[in-house]
Amino acid sequence: MRITELKHVFSQFGTEIEQFLTHRTGCPETAADLKQELFLRVLKSSLEQKPAIKNMRAYLYRAAANIAVDHQRSLKRRSVISVPVEDNVAEPLEFRTPERHTISKQRLTALNHALTELSPLAQECFYLARIEGMKQADIARKLNVHVTTVEKNISRAVKHLFISVQQSDK
Repeated sequence: MRITELKHVFSQFGTEIEQFLTHRTGCPETAADLKQELFLRVLKSSLEQKPAIKNMRAYLYRAAANIAVDHQRSLKRRSVISVPVEDNVAEPLEFRTPERHTISKQRLTALNHALTELSPLAQECFYLARIEGMKQADIARKLNVHVTTVEKNISRAVKHLFISVQQSDK
């Protein structure tokens, strides 16, 4: 498929595909991004000399549905366990009681112990992402692993640490 043909397909089906993706994702901005990704994939596959697509509209809808599913999976992988808001807010000095200080020390000890229970790869991924602030793709390149490996290890680490802190509170 040449660029001129792709432009024609884009102008012919772009709006309805974007509406379809908006319905699937619930977000017009995300739908617009996914639509662009879809057409980039179509362009890439056409450059790879794959066989001609007989029903372009059906192909686009199937590919759009797949991209929407991939996007939802990606969101699930990246989701982080939320911590209650009151735990995120620094409390004024006058509210720092010896009891709260002890609880904080216990939590810190539990976190430290939980970190040692993680695999070295999970520890490294967690450290680079949460402490150093590196992006997952950069971590993957640095550690010579796949991005999904980084995502899974960070997710495992966060869940493990969260559960450990919850258990220490009991």
